[in-house]
Amino acid sequence: MRHLAPFLLLATLAHAETPMPDPPRAPLTETLHGVAVDDPYRPLESMDTAAAWIDAQNARTDAWLAAHPRDGVAERLEALFRIGYVGSPQRAGDRVFFVQKLPGAEQPALFVARDGEPPRVLIDPIALDAGGRVALDWYHASQDGRRVAYGLSKDGDEVSTLRIIEVDTGAVLDDAIPNTRACSLSWLPDGSGFVYTRHQDRTAYDRHVYLHRIGDAWADDVRLMGKERLPDRADWPSLGLSPDGHWLAVVRYRSWSESSLHLLDRRANRWIDVDTGGQEGIWSVPEFGDGLFYATSTHGHPNGRVVAFEPGRSDPAHWREVVGEGAWPIQGAGLVKGGLVVQRLVDAVSQVTLHGRDGAPHGELKTPVPGTIDGLSTRPDEARVLWSFNSFFYPPTLFETTTGPKGAEATRTVLQVDTDLDLDAYTVEQVEYRSYDGTAVPMFLVHKKGLVRDGSHRTLLYGYGGFSVPLTPTFARNVLFWLEQGGVYAVANLRGGGEKGEAWHDAGKLGRKFQVFADFEYALRHLVRAGYSRPDRLAIMGGSNGGLLVGATLTRVPHLFAAAVARVGLYDMVRYHTFPPAELWKQEYGDPDDAAQLPFLWAYSPYHQVVDGVRYPAVLASAAENDTRVHWAHTAKFVARLQAAQAGEAPILMRFERAAGHGAGKATRAVTREYVELYRFLMASLGGEG
Repeated sequence: MRHLAPFLLLATLAHAETPMPDPPRAPLTETLHGVAVDDPYRPLESMDTAAAWIDAQNARTDAWLAAHPRDGVAERLEALFRIGYVGSPQRAGDRVFFVQKLPGAEQPALFVARDGEPPRVLIDPIALDAGGRVALDWYHASQDGRRVAYGLSKDGDEVSTLRIIEVDTGAVLDDAIPNTRACSLSWLPDGSGFVYTRHQDRTAYDRHVYLHRIGDAWADDVRLMGKERLPDRADWPSLGLSPDGHWLAVVRYRSWSESSLHLLDRRANRWIDVDTGGQEGIWSVPEFGDGLFYATSTHGHPNGRVVAFEPGRSDPAHWREVVGEGAWPIQGAGLVKGGLVVQRLVDAVSQVTLHGRDGAPHGELKTPVPGTIDGLSTRPDEARVLWSFNSFFYPPTLFETTTGPKGAEATRTVLQVDTDLDLDAYTVEQVEYRSYDGTAVPMFLVHKKGLVRDGSHRTLLYGYGGFSVPLTPTFARNVLFWLEQGGVYAVANLRGGGEKGEAWHDAGKLGRKFQVFADFEYALRHLVRAGYSRPDRLAIMGGSNGGLLVGATLTRVPHLFAAAVARVGLYDMVRYHTFPPAELWKQEYGDPDDAAQLPFLWAYSPYHQVVDGVRYPAVLASAAENDTRVHWAHTAKFVARLQAAQAGEAPILMRFERAAGHGAGKATRAVTREYVELYRFLMASLGGEG
């Protein structure tokens, strides 16, 4: 370990110069369902008692970073984050809409282009706040493309306010609807209004479905679906109108593996609840064509299938299977003129197949390289597919494919992000390694070409493993920086994710969550055995549910790696459900109030599994005051506990942001600053070069 001596000396000096601030604490032990649960840092759950300690933590992190300068990091990351972005395409009428961040811009803007005309800016958040604190959260264009409803929020809180803009004139209407976070919205055929979802107040997470007519007061909007069909705060409705406005389809999500489908006949004012025969599963929001609803469903088919049915004959006996379940999960389907488009994940990369309305195969939509289609827009009356694509070494690009009776006829590039990077200098491997029980787990490895596996390389392992979220190849500017420095970047497709369908997700939730952590541990072991790295050159990183993954790995196997970056994570799994909106996640993690489920939650809860006298790796944990997904107290309590327990010289650092949230809507300069700190921390903690 001789090569680490200079780093350890610097770390010791930094601690000596900046004393560890004492956190507010109060001895507290509760016996819950027979389990004695210590919670000495509960005072850190309140900003009233935590503020001074948080400020001291930020000062301590600043001092540590100042003691570990790294030339050129800020300049190079600033240049990489000036590379633009394009995505979130929608076609409406004769217009194409998309979100684009121009090179050097602080926030993405919404652009619109008529067929054959150059794009123009429609909504620019920077015009509303030059500092980049206002963000465009979402948008929905009317069927004819003449109006757009969109959501804006500030300082990362994602609590959107809905506004409406006239596309031709740029006039913003007086309508302003609050509490429309992650709004699901579908326009009436004539553009006079829309059906949409709204939270009951700023802090509530129960969403109801309303009808809004343009010009009306939002408080007078007609509620179409409320507590009679959405009785639980954990319900999360998504919706869609048929093109003629006759039928409203609402998918009521109760978890990431359970939803129900409800149809409203708006002419008869009659609800139809679709019966799935008692089988648990997930619906997509159906699309309407040929007098039928087409939808993907995992009920009885964990990888999903596409079914069609008449609105009045929606029970399983009348479903027609259009595209059957296959070996890989279906992510969604959309109707085009005379056909059907189906998107799957195959080996954790996107695949799109084309079919007739009867399901007959009509070929495949070809991607430039294996990668990720992260936006796909279709319309039942048009033979065109608008899609956005990117991969590790393929910049974000918008494509449009024309379809016909025999499938894809032509594909044109609508817009591609420019970059002068030498992306041919790098390569990606997709490997499988064995977890503790012999399960084969996929992993992406990206690095410079010609890498010699001598165990010397600084390697960053990233994971998530939850909520059926797949990790697929994406064009990440910060990762390109790591590769330029000679590092290896690894992405593990852990159980709990969506890479292999619902069975893969199910294997990593509730009492099986420990398998996610074991998969991550064995990814670390594989990276060493295969000669990519060694423990003192290994780091782990994750955010949100991935922050929980990092925290659990820190407390399970701290000897397998040298540094950890834990971003906006959950760490107190005994009290996680007391911080909204975490009650939505009980079917993913378990319910601490349930005597049968508390023991397995407590057994891996990172905050509770910290052990005094352990030499923990270096840790950089981040949180934000306006985070409306994961409460910042998780990070504060976990950091305080780690600092008290640390027996080694490695620093336990915390970065707390005041005017930020979970990560969405963050300005480019703030994102850049975050990654400058992150990589300076990793480079100092892992030592050496490359």
